[in-house]
This record gives sequence, structure tokens and C-alpha cells, in this order.
Amino acid sequence: MEEKEEPKFNFEGQRDDEEIVAIWRQHPWVMAKIGFIVVVILFVACIPLIWLGWSTFAIYFIVAGCLISAVLISMVLYSWWNTFYILSNQRILGFDQGSPLARKVYEVPLENIQNITHIQKGMGAMTFGYGTVQIRTAGGKTAMRIKNVEHPLEAQQKITDTGRGLSRPK
Repeated sequence: MEEKEEPKFNFEGQRDDEEIVAIWRQHPWVMAKIGFIVVVILFVACIPLIWLGWSTFAIYFIVAGCLISAVLISMVLYSWWNTFYILSNQRILGFDQGSPLARKVYEVPLENIQNITHIQKGMGAMTFGYGTVQIRTAGGKTAMRIKNVEHPLEAQQKITDTGRGLSRPK
């Protein structure tokens, strides 16, 4: 059976001798909270229909609710899509898009990692199998959090295995 070659992914700032081992995004279930908020907004936007019928005010209220919901959904999807984490054979990079106007980029060299912990907290995380991988460097300082990643134990093990492959001075 013939093996298929995986498509090559490159990122800005990638070194010539750097190979990507894994790419993680947040679990889609983390967007459920905004879904609930949108449902509440749309429900509230429909309340004037009950009292006023199909009046101009009621229609404007519904349109405003739909526009607010569309903006919120767009912002959350944009942030979700542009938040990702890359594990290479040399380092871990985190691109955290907090909002359309704020981005944090983290970098932790694999040789600096002292401890890796994964945390699953809450009913959603336990039910749908996502959590946070916490990476610590010397002195116990948290250098990076890979937030809401699917199968956090597997991500933790992949980072550990990749870090073991480095040739460290003795």
C-alpha cells in the first residue's frame, strides 16, 4: 500500500531546519457559550412581537438582535480560527487571537520545558474531551497554556516525546 505524503504547512518565522510535528486548535465546543448568548439575544429581540405585533419598532428590534448576533458570532469565529498552536521539532508556538484587534504570540523552546500538565475542568471539557495543556519552564513559571485543545493527554505526550528527541548536552 502506498503512503500518501502529508501536505506541507509553513508559517511565518519558520526556520530552515524546523519541521512541524503537530498543529492544534481549540475544540469547537468552546464556542457553545456564544451560541447560548445568541439564542438569548434573539429571544429577547422577539419579545416586542408579543406585545406590539408586526410593528415597525418590533421589526427594528429583531433586525438589531440579528445584527448584534451576527457581529458576536463573527468575532468568536475569527478568534477561534486564528488561535492555534504549533509544535515543531525545536519549539512550541502559540498564536492567541483574543479579539480581532489583539493577538499574542508565545514561543517556548523545547529544551527549556521543565514540566507539562494537562487540565480538564468542567462538565463540557470532561464530556467532550478537551482541556488545557500547561507548559512550565525553569522555576515553575507557566510559559504557555494551550487552551481548550482536544485530547489534552495526547497533546501532552506528543510534546514530551518530541522534547525527548532533542540531543541535550550532558
